[in-house]
Amino acid sequence: MLRKSFIPLIALTFLIGCTMFPGGPEEKEPERKKELSMGVRRKTVPEETPDKAKSLKELEDADEENTEVQHAAVHADITVSSTHTEHSGEQAASALVDGDLTTRWSSRYEAPQHIVIELDHAKNIQAINLHWETAAAKKYALLISDNGENWEQVTETTSDKLGPRVDRLSFNRLETRYLKFELEERLNADWGFSLYEIEVISDE
Repeated sequence: MLRKSFIPLIALTFLIGCTMFPGGPEEKEPERKKELSMGVRRKTVPEETPDKAKSLKELEDADEENTEVQHAAVHADITVSSTHTEHSGEQAASALVDGDLTTRWSSRYEAPQHIVIELDHAKNIQAINLHWETAAAKKYALLISDNGENWEQVTETTSDKLGPRVDRLSFNRLETRYLKFELEERLNADWGFSLYEIEVISDE
């Protein structure tokens, strides 16, 4: 008789225990998964480390340094057909060969115009970069001379693209002392011609 009543008593005790102390291993599993998933989300958020901040600062500094260029015609003698300085930023012709890409020359608001650069001696020129302001030329020619009197045309360029732009003229071998740019046509009849720099690249 005692044995028969003992089995129901055990079952009753088990049921009471589950009611009073809920939350077995099965109920804690969702909470554990939530913690893991939150951990994964946190890892996907990038943090800006001191090294990364330093590299960004170095890139910004490099951009500022790129406003200056060294080339074969820096501070060379230069003459132009005209200069317009009535508007902000317009400077004398020396701005064309000062090595500073933030200064610019502007012609009078008419065409044609010309620019002549005299190097200190004849040099082997590999390329010329013309750094145009918004008032770029639509058509222009490059002429060279050994004495500044007799000229030979070597290139003619036509472009409908407004500035700022950089036109690169490349040469296999071009040895000369004098460079003349004949600015023939404007992109806008209300403007003149304006350049930040004429960058002459030589192997010397």
